[in-house]
Amino acid sequence: IIIYNGLHLPELFMGVEDKQRYKDSPLTSDEKHRYLIKLSDYKRREKPYLNPSLTINELGEHLAIVPRYLSQVINESLDRNFYDFVNGYRIEEAKRMLTDAEFRHKTVLEICYEVGFNSKSAFNLAFKNHTGMTPTEYRRKALQAIPA
Repeated sequence: IIIYNGLHLPELFMGVEDKQRYKDSPLTSDEKHRYLIKLSDYKRREKPYLNPSLTINELGEHLAIVPRYLSQVINESLDRNFYDFVNGYRIEEAKRMLTDAEFRHKTVLEICYEVGFNSKSAFNLAFKNHTGMTPTEYRRKALQAIPA
């Protein structure tokens, strides 16, 4: 019965793993809040997401936060995993660059690499998932919206 329900009604089991995942974590809500502020400040100041080889271990080292705790803070507080967190900021930076006159001479591929992606296909997929359009479409629409 459990297997049948799991296959035909997967929503019955959604969220079960996440609730159990950090059940025994020693992090308090105050610590999570402090870590989130520390992460936000560092992200704004240093823009570590522009580093294409950024890992949660490296980020944790820079912040002096155990990577396991950093992952928990991102998952619970921001409701995303580390890679979605990083790629979200990369996409926001790409959107800014695609519409900024200072970067008009740059190709989409150049911007892709500058914001920290390692491949055009990964960039296009993440960008489309985030905005609903490709980077080229986004740039074209943004430029059409600017009065001549």
